[in-house]
Amino acid sequence: MSPHKGPNIIKYCVITSTAALVLIAVNTILISQKSSNNSDTLKIEIKNVSSNLESLKKQIKEISIDLVPSKRQSRSWNKCFRNTVRWIDEKEKDLAGWDKASKESIAVAVCNGAVYELKPKMK
Repeated sequence: MSPHKGPNIIKYCVITSTAALVLIAVNTILISQKSSNNSDTLKIEIKNVSSNLESLKKQIKEISIDLVPSKRQSRSWNKCFRNTVRWIDEKEKDLAGWDKASKESIAVAVCNGAVYELKPKMK
């Protein structure tokens, strides 16, 4: 799995949801225009849709603010992953025969906070 999939999935979900809600609002306006002969009713409908869009805009802003810590953590984790893989490639000659997936597996464990303790052997 790509290290960039998590943030992208969230971004695409927010964009898709927003687009769907805007299309629903536009469709509501068009339907009310066709079915309403009274312009006052239409104006009220448009005002309601506009109010709903403002509310949606505020909610999207709140969601975006809530995603900032996740974005920062993702950036930090991705940097850790890249640096760990690079370090393994440069410094660890004993792992030269390992394939890319194995090295990335070790990097994931390190970046996720895996701690390996040495167990001393007692005589």
